[in-house]
Amino acid sequence: MIPPLANWDRDCPFDPELETLEAFPHHPFQIIQNKTGYRFSADAYLLAHFIGENEQARKPLPANILDLGTGCGIISLLLAATFPKARLTAVEAQESLLRLAQRNISLNKLNERISVLFNKVSEAGELADLGPGQFDLICSNPPFYAPSSGRLNLSDEKLHARHELSGNLHAFIRCARNHLISRGSFYFIYPVKRLSDAFSLLQANQLCPHVMQFVHGNEQLPAKLVLVKAVRGEHRELKIKPPIFLKNF
Repeated sequence: MIPPLANWDRDCPFDPELETLEAFPHHPFQIIQNKTGYRFSADAYLLAHFIGENEQARKPLPANILDLGTGCGIISLLLAATFPKARLTAVEAQESLLRLAQRNISLNKLNERISVLFNKVSEAGELADLGPGQFDLICSNPPFYAPSSGRLNLSDEKLHARHELSGNLHAFIRCARNHLISRGSFYFIYPVKRLSDAFSLLQANQLCPHVMQFVHGNEQLPAKLVLVKAVRGEHRELKIKPPIFLKNF
């Protein structure tokens, strides 16, 4: 468990009765989160780590990044540290989480590099006020469950973050196709049991799966999650990276 910090930036105070202020491991961040409601999980760190490993060797490095469904802003913060010259746009459809992301971006003094927008991916995969083909990297930790499946949570924030009520993977993939440059990269993390659906949607939207990495709890357990990199408009050979075991991560 990450211990709460003893102090915080006075320009971004938090309510200790309703919120936590925590340090993120191996990064100089302070993260405000609600004690109840949606809180980020290991998925966000796994996705940011996967993106960093795959993009660091590329030339040039990504310059314009779109984070779909930013939540409290954690993935944008991690990618801002990984790619110090990149500009990021963080999109969130829940107003409560949008405000939290704005506070976290301000708290970590990254307002000049990260823009936080209240926006919802449309059925057509479009984001209002954002033009087509302007991002070289788009990432998302999308909802994992169909509206009628999985354990429904009483928290409205968790319900919308984990179930496809404010957007499904089809809309997110269409959004990646619409807003990526040619040969731009789309990264996401998703349940293995829904991987065939994801591949069908990628193929239908001219996004070619290029790199995959499976996530296991330990060496004896089957993978439950998979990290995927897809490339817009260009056929690539599929590469499978060695698996991640969460007990070692």
